[in-house]
Amino acid sequence: MDELNDEAGGAYKIGYSPEPRFPAGSTRFRIHYHEDIKSLERQLRRYPDDFHVLVGAEADPVVRFAEALGKSLKRKALGYWNRRGMALGKKAVPIILVVDEMMMLSGARGSASGGNSTVWFRQFLISLRHLHIAFLGGIQDSNSVSYVNASLATRIWCFRTTLEWALNSMRAAGLPKEKLELLPKLAVGEYIEVDV
Repeated sequence: MDELNDEAGGAYKIGYSPEPRFPAGSTRFRIHYHEDIKSLERQLRRYPDDFHVLVGAEADPVVRFAEALGKSLKRKALGYWNRRGMALGKKAVPIILVVDEMMMLSGARGSASGGNSTVWFRQFLISLRHLHIAFLGGIQDSNSVSYVNASLATRIWCFRTTLEWALNSMRAAGLPKEKLELLPKLAVGEYIEVDV
């Protein structure tokens, strides 16, 4: 997240975690935990440079908040030029959205065909670049979410796994054969980065 923030020249940083468990040294930004979106939004306005994390039973509210924030920032950045139908405007502040456990995101689950409950999340993933959102999602069990979500990724960080079903899921998401063969051989904590 820190690298993305630096690359963007600053960004809003919001996230989700089932419980307050981001290690204190995991980012150079102060971490604020919130139990509801109103608190997160209020504190984000007050401390825009910090990392604001929603804690709770599901991640959907923070993803929907990030989407609404992205649309609002885009509208404000385009401003006058948007109303005149011209492709000019000022730079929108990007958003870095971190979901610690995608299993807690109902829209990420489901079949590859995408049921009604997952359509909104797929549409969100497809619109990320238009909303200036970088989405970082953690998945401990790649079968717990649809592989279609991974297939929409631009970059995947994979840690060691020896489970055949997990490897099959990553294969379905488009991981190249040579990278798949490395996964079972990685040491604990090592990972491979794959642009897909």
